[in-house]
Amino acid sequence: MLFLLLSTFKHKKMGQDAARCNSKSKIYLESQGSPVLSTPVRAAKTFSVPADINFIPCVLALSYTGLGDKDRAIAAASQAITDYQGDALSKPQAEIALAQVEAQVGDVDAAIAALPHLLEVPAGLTPGLLRFDPYWDPLRKDPRFEKLCQEK
Repeated sequence: MLFLLLSTFKHKKMGQDAARCNSKSKIYLESQGSPVLSTPVRAAKTFSVPADINFIPCVLALSYTGLGDKDRAIAAASQAITDYQGDALSKPQAEIALAQVEAQVGDVDAAIAALPHLLEVPAGLTPGLLRFDPYWDPLRKDPRFEKLCQEK
């Protein structure tokens, strides 16, 4: 199926009609009871990406933060933590994303409260990351944050 989609993209890129180029594939898919997708755009909408690939929920939360949508950003970051609940490597990254969202939207106390735990867990934060990552800039003047940034 993936080959058929890729060939559709290839022929569409060359300026040919995808339906004409894929007529044999289309007939085969119809005979198998599969829905036939007429354009690559419609094909892309049918794919879903699991939460564990490329930290999509975390990226979504940070994107909402950049757009200024505080409620959606926090909801997406909280959903990421739920999605990665059983994953020892990905869950700390989702918790970091939530703390970064909280820092960026001005919830300084919640962000700083999460940091001691994130400095202790494997796959979490390090004092060096806290010092140099620009996501933590809103916390830089807080003495609690400065204390966390010191080497242990």
